Amino acid sequence: MGDRDHGKHSAGFLMATERERDRIIERDDLKWLMEHKQGRRVVWRLLEKSGVLQSSYRMDAHSMAFAEGQRNYGLTIWDWVWHEQPDQFLHMMKENAHGNSTDSGNDGNHGSGDRYASDHYHDNPGGTD
Repeated sequence: MGDRDHGKHSAGFLMATERERDRIIERDDLKWLMEHKQGRRVVWRLLEKSGVLQSSYRMDAHSMAFAEGQRNYGLTIWDWVWHEQPDQFLHMMKENAHGNSTDSGNDGNHGSGDRYASDHYHDNPGGTD
């Protein structure tokens, strides 16, 4: 089944413009992603790594501008998920209410490895030490 094969849609889907069909596919993809625990974890990690729940203030103007750009993209994801899948968004928030984005640590990480990677990334956006 190809990326564009959405046989479950009605004739209205087939008559829609390409842009409208892309929007329907995008909405269906997000619905599928957010219905799965693994998908919600991926979205949560993207939000965490973007710094959406942190201040983007930095002493250096360039670092702060970079952090704010990252945060802005995270806010775009936040807004998209919130408006398209509000129930699943709230479910994701509850799953991560205690700062554990790895679902009870089933990967042996207990959230600490992700946290380090996220902190390191934000403190050092260039990726070099």
